[in-house]
Amino acid sequence: MNSLTRRHLLWLFLAGSLLSLGAGVLLGRPQAPLDLECAGRSALLLPGEGHQQWLLVRYDLDLRTEGLGDLKARLRLFDADSGQDLGYQHRTARFAYQRQDQRLLLRVQHSGSSRNGDLAPEKLAGLGLFLFNEQMLLSYPLRRIGADSLLIDTGQGGALFCTRHPPRG
Repeated sequence: MNSLTRRHLLWLFLAGSLLSLGAGVLLGRPQAPLDLECAGRSALLLPGEGHQQWLLVRYDLDLRTEGLGDLKARLRLFDADSGQDLGYQHRTARFAYQRQDQRLLLRVQHSGSSRNGDLAPEKLAGLGLFLFNEQMLLSYPLRRIGADSLLIDTGQGGALFCTRHPPRG
């Protein structure tokens, strides 16, 4: 081998080593624990018998660094034509969670609903409100949008906007 070929091989080796080191630093670094407050709203147009309905949902999500996460959802159903209020429901869920790369993994521990909601369960059937099924394993994509904020894709055409909890003092 001549000296020019050796230099090329040395440069290729060094470049490959640096790329491998960079990938290891980026992919192998520990992820900071989540300590987030999240909120979101979504509106789903539902086909009804002879008329359409809007289901409006407001989500509040608390992902503390310790303990279980909490979700509160307020659902309200309206007639799309008249705007008449057809009912409401307040739902809650507690879950264990962890972050895995760009996904949020959940295992629902407990689920409940308010006693004062008047929205019939049949109206919620098939809406994909799977977060309220106990022991369900769920996975949601995460997208970092800033140093202290990210989005969680709800899978229903909406997202939850999350920011770091204020420092405890």
